[in-house]
Amino acid sequence: MITATITAKAQITLPKAVRDALGLKKGHQVVFLVEGERAYLHPVRKRGLKALQGIAAGLEPFPGREAERKAARSAAAS
Repeated sequence: MITATITAKAQITLPKAVRDALGLKKGHQVVFLVEGERAYLHPVRKRGLKALQGIAAGLEPFPGREAERKAARSAAAS
């Protein structure tokens, strides 16, 4: 079991073993979830726009509305 001590300013230092296990570095953020007598710590994983690239590839913008799209295209072509 790994322990940490709360300072007079109610702060703790995450032990190196915990930081290493979670891949935490300077500037990373964590979120706490409190359930009853337990508290859970989870790293906040920020994703850049690059991680979202291609996420909607092949998806139909408005499923089930092909007839309306065809009618709109025909009207625009006239």
